Amino acid sequence: GADQPGTAMNLSRAERTTVEGAARNEALRVLMVEDVPTEAELELRELKRAGLTVQSRIVTDETMFRDAVTTFGPHVILSDFSMPGWDGMAALAVARELCPYTPFIFVSGTLGEEYAIRALQNGAADYVLKTNLVRLPAAVERAVREAREHEIRLKAEAELEALHERLHSIFTTLADMLWSVLLPGRE
Repeated sequence: GADQPGTAMNLSRAERTTVEGAARNEALRVLMVEDVPTEAELELRELKRAGLTVQSRIVTDETMFRDAVTTFGPHVILSDFSMPGWDGMAALAVARELCPYTPFIFVSGTLGEEYAIRALQNGAADYVLKTNLVRLPAAVERAVREAREHEIRLKAEAELEALHERLHSIFTTLADMLWSVLLPGRE
């Protein structure tokens, strides 16, 4: 609920400006896949009511979505599940292709349990029913925080791998170096 530790309601205004520092002192960029503008506004209002500073872009089709992913660089994607002409599962597939580490949350009024499970298995970070939008800020905060933690972990793993390769290179050339230094009669 809103009074649980770690939710937007318990954070100071400065802490709520970004979600756990993931947006690096800038507004949280939210890409919304939604065909009904009033529903997108309700979602944005709920995020802002929770104290989040949000910059949003709303798209309705795949072409707009692909463009927004590359030019807008969202921190999180919120998507309706069923829309005329395009659906949320197709948007999720495109998101996994173009921005696999950007959290994707379904916000839908028609998401049944079977579809919710399928969405999570296909890479969605969460789903929120439109009848329970009060849960949206906490879902966004958690998804963005986890994505940021994953990014930090990947960077640390890459740095560790580079260090491992460097040490391996030093170790493999050390014997040759010692051999040339220890050769008798060389002065």
